[in-house]
Amino acid sequence: MSEALAEAVARVWPDGRSTWEVLGGGITNHNVKVTRPNGVVVLRVAGKDTDLLGINRTVELAATRAAAEVGVGPEVVDFVEPEGWLVTRFVEGSNPPPETLREPEQLRRVSAQAHDLEAETLEEARQTLAEQDVVVRHDHARGARAHRPIIS
Repeated sequence: MSEALAEAVARVWPDGRSTWEVLGGGITNHNVKVTRPNGVVVLRVAGKDTDLLGINRTVELAATRAAAEVGVGPEVVDFVEPEGWLVTRFVEGSNPPPETLREPEQLRRVSAQAHDLEAETLEEARQTLAEQDVVVRHDHARGARAHRPIIS
């Protein structure tokens, strides 16, 4: 897998001025911390055949942007097409211990941010899916083989 990730980094930044390391935690993606002369980013490389799971990378992009806007996610730097790879700012941090998250003030803070994120993400996702639906209907009308987006 390291060779494939090295190729992905070279595809996005062909100047050879990147160092990188694999980050853990991805289930359907491979996350790579990439250090560039102008900063540090994370490249999320979609796993093989994840489109078969119904993962819509355009909706994922909208959700990631919405999370950044309400302060619970990193800034989106780039979206690499046609692969659907996401590039975000690297955020140094750590996972808070469960006992910290159980504190009443932390629960209120997390709940408020999750509510804001859900409202923004749902609206952007609805808009993106509506736009895709128009394209799918147009392609279908032209006789192209197309599939309607899956909404779950």
